[in-house]
Amino acid sequence: MCGRSYGIISSGKTLLSEAFGSTMPDIVTAGFSASFVAAMSAANLGGRVLWSNASDMLAHKLGGDPFRARRIMYGSVLACCPGLPWFAAMN
Repeated sequence: MCGRSYGIISSGKTLLSEAFGSTMPDIVTAGFSASFVAAMSAANLGGRVLWSNASDMLAHKLGGDPFRARRIMYGSVLACCPGLPWFAAMN
């Protein structure tokens, strides 16, 4: 389960070029695609580091129960999901 994002990252430039290269050729250049893949990699790394640290800190505060901490963290993420369309439409 942890290695799935690496498959997307490794083919990110190709995916971006094929999906948006014909509709937005001025925007989707080789440099833009490389920057997009680098941003995806940085977000992946940040999520792995921040999520694990937050989970460990919460588990420590809850008396060392990592499963309770994960349920709380996943629940908080799922509670935010209904608001994502509103957040995306804020332009």
